[in-house]
Amino acid sequence: MKQSIALLLLTLCLTSCKEKKQTKDYILLSGTILNSPSKEFRLGGKGGSNIITIAEDGTFSDTITSGTGRYIFFDPRSRLIFI
Repeated sequence: MKQSIALLLLTLCLTSCKEKKQTKDYILLSGTILNSPSKEFRLGGKGGSNIITIAEDGTFSDTITSGTGRYIFFDPRSRLIFI
């Protein structure tokens, strides 16, 4: 009887400690641009484009949720293509 209770408690402990993996369906994009002539950039891709505002210290951040593919980070003077 004691062995079955101990086995039951051990089973409960092992199953309750199992980690659940959470899948991510987004990408966090952040960085710093120094000496930027523009304070707004566009991030264009398969799902459309977003306007990204550059802070006074040159930092920016955005979340991409439109899926996989190629993206273009650009302003009127320059472009950066990344996959």
